[in-house]
Amino acid sequence: MDLIHTIILNYLNYLNYLNYLNYLNYLNYLNYLNYLNYLNYLNYLNYLQFILILRSLQMGESSVG
Repeated sequence: MDLIHTIILNYLNYLNYLNYLNYLNYLNYLNYLNYLNYLNYLNYLNYLQFILILRSLQMGESSVG
């Protein structure tokens, strides 16, 4: 009976460990998605800045000409 209990406890411990690894993997995935979202946001800000610079250059050219 002791052996059966030990096997069951070991199995439950193993399942708990797998669940923990899965949770860490999920947190890592969420962190990765957050990082990609942040990079996308920085890229968007860079794009907006680039458009503003182009417009200001065009307005400068049109006012000079």
